[in-house]
Amino acid sequence: MNIFGFYFENYYCGIFFNSSKTTITNNNLIKNAYGIYIIPSIRYHKDNLTDTIIMNNTVNNNLWTGIYLYDAYDSSNTIISRNIGNNNGEYGISIGASVINNGIVSNNIANNNNKYYGIGGSVYYGSFHIKK
Repeated sequence: MNIFGFYFENYYCGIFFNSSKTTITNNNLIKNAYGIYIIPSIRYHKDNLTDTIIMNNTVNNNLWTGIYLYDAYDSSNTIISRNIGNNNGEYGISIGASVINNGIVSNNIANNNNKYYGIGGSVYYGSFHIKK
């Protein structure tokens, strides 16, 4: 699935999806509860979410989090790169996964209201790479 070039404002989730092999690029997600909300299973328990690209999106002024990867068991080969996430209520980017071998590269994350981190997350196994 490809989601390219959309503008979403004042929704609960600007973009919500739960499938692997998804590309989300060049979207503007402004003033939603969540900009991009990724949950690997509609059943709300751990499942796989692999081969996903989230790139060149603007996720500003959202109530909670700009980009939120929620509770994935395996999110291998997921790339989150060159996104802008400013002035969100909690995190610019938040990751929760059990097995993660992802790249979070060259994102511009600033002025989010979590007082400690612009990028937050929990990784239980695997590796989590954040590069400037």
